[in-house]
Amino acid sequence: ESEPARVRCEGSHSTEAERCCSDAAHENGGPSNHKTPPAGWDKTAGHLDRSGAAQRFLTDYDTHVVHHRYVGGSLPRLPFFDGTFDLVLCAHLLFTSAQRFDFDWHLAACRELVRVSAGEVRLHPLVGPDGKPYAGLTRLRRELRAGGIASDVVAVDYEFFAGADAMLVLKRGSSNGTHLSS
Repeated sequence: ESEPARVRCEGSHSTEAERCCSDAAHENGGPSNHKTPPAGWDKTAGHLDRSGAAQRFLTDYDTHVVHHRYVGGSLPRLPFFDGTFDLVLCAHLLFTSAQRFDFDWHLAACRELVRVSAGEVRLHPLVGPDGKPYAGLTRLRRELRAGGIASDVVAVDYEFFAGADAMLVLKRGSSNGTHLSS
C-alpha cells in the first residue's frame, strides 16, 4: 500500500528548517501532552527540538521525493481532486502571514482546502507572530458560511507562541459557531 501524499505550502518562515520544524511539531502533536512528550521534545530544556525535527523532515524528503510522497502545491489552487484527503492541516501560513495575503486570498485558500478535504480542515494559529488575532476572521467565517462551509473556533492545548491557542475547523455544511474557551 502506498503512503499518503504530503503537501507543502510555503509560508512566511524565514528558512526551510523553520518551515520543516513547524510541520514536524504539528505532526508530532506539539508540546500538548507533558506526561508523554512527542518525539523530539527535550524534557530537560522544556521545548521541542526544532533542529532535530527539521533534520528528520529533510532526510525523509530526500529519501521519498523521488517516489512522489511529497507533492508541491501553492494556495489558493492545489493539484488534487475534490475530497482527496480525509483531514487537511494547514499550520503557520494563513493567518500568520495575513500581512502578505489579502482577504480574498484567505477566502480562496480556505475554500480550496475544503475542496480537497473529504472531512475537515484545521487551520492553526489564528493569530499573527505578534499574537494579535487575524482581523478578518469574523468576515471570513461569515463568507465561508454563506458558501456552505461551516467553521468553528476550537481551543487547543498547545501554544507555540503567545495567543496561538485556537484553531479554525472547516467542514462542508452548517456550524454552531461555538468558540470553546481554553
